[in-house]
Amino acid sequence: MLSGNLPDGTRVASMNNPGAAFTATPVTIPAGKLPTGASRLPAPPIFIRNMEESENPSRVRNAPSRLPTPARWFFVACAAELSLAVIAAFLGNLFQPSPWAQFKWGLGHALIGLGAGIPLFVLFVAMLRSGRKVFPDIRRALDEMVGPIFANWSIFRLAAISICAGIGEELLFRGFVQAKLAQSLGPFLSLATTSFLFGCVHPITLNYVAVTAGVGVYLGGLQMATGNLLVPMVTHAAYDFMALVYYLRVHRKS
Repeated sequence: MLSGNLPDGTRVASMNNPGAAFTATPVTIPAGKLPTGASRLPAPPIFIRNMEESENPSRVRNAPSRLPTPARWFFVACAAELSLAVIAAFLGNLFQPSPWAQFKWGLGHALIGLGAGIPLFVLFVAMLRSGRKVFPDIRRALDEMVGPIFANWSIFRLAAISICAGIGEELLFRGFVQAKLAQSLGPFLSLATTSFLFGCVHPITLNYVAVTAGVGVYLGGLQMATGNLLVPMVTHAAYDFMALVYYLRVHRKS
């Protein structure tokens, strides 16, 4: 083991000769030159990143965000909603009844569904405008989740995701689950059970689950009353669209 003085004056003792010392001579290596046998090791990424930030802070500020873009959110949301329609069709073909067997187009039923969405929308607006702060957890969830995700969506995108939700969720819950459970539980118990499950797949807050379950009772009741899945589909889509547009374009800006 060698001993001596380091460049800063610190003395290192030797096990063999504690009294020995040597003087370290600084060596200047030309840029781009390394001694024979030396290896060129890459700098740690965090060191490089810190150097870039200190040398060019505007590059860091102007770096693209890693958050999903509105276009990507739109694609993912529509794909998720329409996947429910695929699941409903698969389950209906496998176990019966097919959800499409309960669907038939008719302008009259479409208008009924459109009108049935208005009471839900009125209740939604009343909740937001209530001075008594009804369901503050739902309001907070809207501000923290719905607002940031949908804020930059166009009217077309809001309409498209509303239609996808109306088709996918109603085919699965009212078209298959409620119809299937009605075969063994009867119409009213199947309505209650399906509505409870519908609320549970919207676990944003406990109050949101309860409110969504109530909406499920309303939509399931429309299905039972008309016998046409088109009605709750249109109601669901119309309510979602009106609620999103009002919340994003009117309520948040006021």
